[in-house]
Amino acid sequence: MKQFNVKPSIIPIGKILNSTFQSAWVPLQQVLSYGIQIEFSSSCSGVFSLQASCDPVGQALATGNLTATLNAPVNFGTIDNSSFTVVAGGVVTWNYELPPGYNWVRVSYVDNSSGAGTGTVTSVQVSCKGI
Repeated sequence: MKQFNVKPSIIPIGKILNSTFQSAWVPLQQVLSYGIQIEFSSSCSGVFSLQASCDPVGQALATGNLTATLNAPVNFGTIDNSSFTVVAGGVVTWNYELPPGYNWVRVSYVDNSSGAGTGTVTSVQVSCKGI
């Protein structure tokens, strides 16, 4: 079994948690399990959750260009029971085992601070295990 960490970070380090955003997407083809961990500091008020897409793999993965927009996934929905409400600095971690039925995953953050949050993303790790 192979293990790899996704680089570059799917969320920029230093991202201020004062607005709603979605991370870059992570391809999950041939992935048997994955974990995502985000550390953040200071004052924030919002909800982190995971979103999945079953859009076809397409050209982006076939060329190895994970930032390509050609055939990039566009249809995402929130994964059940993946939401974490945050009100202060801390860590959120997701761990999914067994091969996922979807092709892509990303992190969503919904801001509840009306733009007043001062927390920042300090670390993002994505670890995948597969064949």
